[in-house]
Amino acid sequence: LVTFLFPSGRADCPYYAKAELLTDYLQLNLPSFRVHKIPVLPEEWEAWLSATCRQHGWRHTTSPLVWRELVERGGRGALLGGYNDFMEYVQGYYGMVSPMLSELMLTLAQENLHTQVKLTDEQAQHRELSRPFHVCITGANSACVPGLLWLLGTGELCGGSTGLSVCLLGKVGEQEALRCVRQDTLDMACAALRDVTIHSDPELAFDGAGLVIVLDNVAPGLGQEWSDAGAPLCAAYGSALGRRAGPDVRVLVAAAKGANLRAQLLATAAAPHVPRRNFVALSTHLERRAKGLLAAKLKVNSAGVEDVVVWGDAGGSTYTQLSAARLRGYDGAVWGPGLTYPLLEVLNDREWLENEFPAALQARGSLQAKAQGYPATTALNAAIASTLRLWFHGSDDQQIHSLAVPSNGEYGLLQGLVFSLPVRFEGGDWSVVSDLSLTDAERSRIHAIAAELQEVRVQAVRTEAN
Repeated sequence: LVTFLFPSGRADCPYYAKAELLTDYLQLNLPSFRVHKIPVLPEEWEAWLSATCRQHGWRHTTSPLVWRELVERGGRGALLGGYNDFMEYVQGYYGMVSPMLSELMLTLAQENLHTQVKLTDEQAQHRELSRPFHVCITGANSACVPGLLWLLGTGELCGGSTGLSVCLLGKVGEQEALRCVRQDTLDMACAALRDVTIHSDPELAFDGAGLVIVLDNVAPGLGQEWSDAGAPLCAAYGSALGRRAGPDVRVLVAAAKGANLRAQLLATAAAPHVPRRNFVALSTHLERRAKGLLAAKLKVNSAGVEDVVVWGDAGGSTYTQLSAARLRGYDGAVWGPGLTYPLLEVLNDREWLENEFPAALQARGSLQAKAQGYPATTALNAAIASTLRLWFHGSDDQQIHSLAVPSNGEYGLLQGLVFSLPVRFEGGDWSVVSDLSLTDAERSRIHAIAAELQEVRVQAVRTEAN
């Protein structure tokens, strides 16, 4: 008969160490013995022992616990007992005793404990590394979500080699529609997408989240400002994020209205559990809209228009600065790989820049809102994807991008105010480009937008407090 011996005990127990050595001796000298050792961390021993005895119907209270199983008899466990019981069993049946001295028992017990702690840490690290990256999308009934899920499912934006699990957070009445979105997404068989779940409770949806994309659009009531309507939702989301999300969770607000303010309120409600710089608002779609108009005017590809900066409120008043903008791949008098031209040297139509360009920007936004909902779903998804890719993976070039981030006092702005600023992405993080030149007129325009945004922020905080 092949006998399996199971010595188990507290990893720091000297009697477990002595029983462990004796089972090794049995296995070495008797070919019918197989040993499976179960060292348990001291703080986990009582719970483990209780569960094991309950499972087998045994009564035992000390360390070690030894039992045997006979494979030819169905593997049913037979309790041998503690250290003394096991010693009597081995001596009576096989005439063997353990010669281990007390000093050696204590040394082996400490080695066992050290090894088990190290093994437990390695196992926890392995589980963490193999756990899929958790993404939550709020306002998941938005028209842009199916396309966004496909982009996330490529695995190129975030999550790395562990894949993604995505949670769709929506209202109770939207659950049926979200189930259809979930099924369609699973049918796409995206390689990086492990699972898609649905929740209406932010506490459950944000549990362990590493990324949250906020798409909710809160419609104000009659005579109500958005700040009054949206503040309670931001407070609920923010507090849930602070309690349930991962400590390094990143939050990207891509809603149509009040994006900066939402990021601000979310960060305040989640403090101090989540760093404020982890809350940003999307302004890439506005930057790309400006690039598209400039490219059309110059008859070039919009991908070659670089370093256009959108300042201000991503969901409200903005100012588009072109003084740092450059053209790549422009067919000028001098051409070469990597050569760029200052945009304002190529486009010197002051009338168009000062009048037609701002009007065209506003008109294009209104046209997209009327045709597809604000902002256009394809453009919004592309902007979200681009921002996430840069935020998580950085950029090899030194291009300037627009992102609404908490100000650290740059350009004379109020500390902590979420404002669309010029940033660069590097090493999985963003940093504000703080040395761009501004004319007095530009600085005045930017500060006027900041004052307007601060006023809305104060009103929202007052509403939340009431």
